[in-house]
Amino acid sequence: MINKIAIIGFGSAGQRHFKALKKIKNFKIFIFSKRKNKRNNFYPLSLIETINPDYIIISSATSDHKKHIKLIEKKFIKKIVLVEKPLLEKFSNLNLKRNTYYVGYQLRFHPVLQKLKGLIKRKVKVFNINIISNSYLPKWRKRDYRTSYSSSKSQGGGVLLDLSHELDYLTWIFPNIKFTYLFKKKISSLSINTDDICIINGVDRNKKFHFQINLNYFSKIAKRSIHVDAEKFSFTGDLLKNNYQISFFGRTKTERFKKINNLYLTYLMHKSILESKRNNLSDHRSGLELLKKIYKLNKINF
Repeated sequence: MINKIAIIGFGSAGQRHFKALKKIKNFKIFIFSKRKNKRNNFYPLSLIETINPDYIIISSATSDHKKHIKLIEKKFIKKIVLVEKPLLEKFSNLNLKRNTYYVGYQLRFHPVLQKLKGLIKRKVKVFNINIISNSYLPKWRKRDYRTSYSSSKSQGGGVLLDLSHELDYLTWIFPNIKFTYLFKKKISSLSINTDDICIINGVDRNKKFHFQINLNYFSKIAKRSIHVDAEKFSFTGDLLKNNYQISFFGRTKTERFKKINNLYLTYLMHKSILESKRNNLSDHRSGLELLKKIYKLNKINF
C-alpha cells in the first residue's frame, strides 16, 4: 500500500505531479529540491533513505535522471518509480532489476489518442501520418525561459527531447516504424543554446505508410495535432482543443472532450500506476527503446 511519496525536483513538472497526486488522495508527500522555499518543507536528498517512500517521482533536470535512478537502485528495492520524460538525456543501457520504473508520457492517456489507437487496432491500411507540435518556449513556464533546462544543452534540453511525447505516442500506436530523416537546428532568436526546430520523416518497416513530424519552440500560434489518412477514413486529432474529426465515405463524425489538460492527464497516469493498470503506461524498457531510436536518428542528422 502506498502512503509516502517522494518527488525529486520541484520545477514545473514536479509541481504538476504534486497537484495531480493530491487530487487522488491526501498522501504524505516529501519534496526533495535545492530550490529555496519560504515554508522550509523541502528535504535534502540525503534523507530519502530515512524517509523510505513507497512511490518515487523523478522530476529533476533530464541531465540528472541517470544519477537519481542509480541512487534509487542502490538504496531501495521493490519501489515504484516514475521518471519524468525523457527517461535519460541520451541512450544508455540501464540494468534496472530492483524496482519498477515508468516514464512520464501522460499524453498516452489523451482521449483523442486513445480513440486513434482503438481505430488502428482494427488493422486498417494507413497511407500517411502528419504530426505537429509547435509552441513558444517563453510561454511554457512562469519563470524566465532562459534559466530553464529546456534552454540548456548541458541539462538535456532541446526540442527533440522536450517534445518526445510525439515520438512516444507515435511508436505506441504504430510500433513498426523506422525513422529515415532528421533535421534539427537553432534558427530563431530565442536565447537558448539548444535546437529549436526538428523535422523528422519515416516509414513503416514494411513500407506501408510514411510519416512526418514537425516540432518547434518558436511558434506564436500553439498547435499540437495528428492527422492520419487511411484507406477507409481520415482522422484529425487536436490535442490542445481536445477534439477529433473522423471522415469516412460520405460521413463525418466530430467529438470534443471537456476539461482535458496536462494536469488531468498526469492525474490519469498516476492513478493508472497506483491501481496497477499498465496498459497505457510507458515502462523503462519502452523509454529506453525510444531513446535508442533517437540515438540512431541523430546519426542521420542532416
